[in-house]
Amino acid sequence: MLAKPEIDDGIAWYLAAFWDLNGDRQLGAMGGAGPISFLALDRYAERQGVTDADDFARFSTIIRGLDGVFLKHLTEKAKRPKEKRRGKR
Repeated sequence: MLAKPEIDDGIAWYLAAFWDLNGDRQLGAMGGAGPISFLALDRYAERQGVTDADDFARFSTIIRGLDGVFLKHLTEKAKRPKEKRRGKR
């Protein structure tokens, strides 16, 4: 079993925020996940005491970056079964 990596507390806070916000996204008409909304980011940041504009910009940039990677992963994961059915691996 691989050892769980140690994560700096500052980074861990952003990861926890991302997972808290992960369920706060709209689903598309075809069931696909959309990005976390600005309103959810803004409300979460306010609740956590992130009120400075520069701090919010950093928070938003990091969460949106994590969200982009997560959405890309979901898209790639959704394509895999279709490729396997066509005989591609």
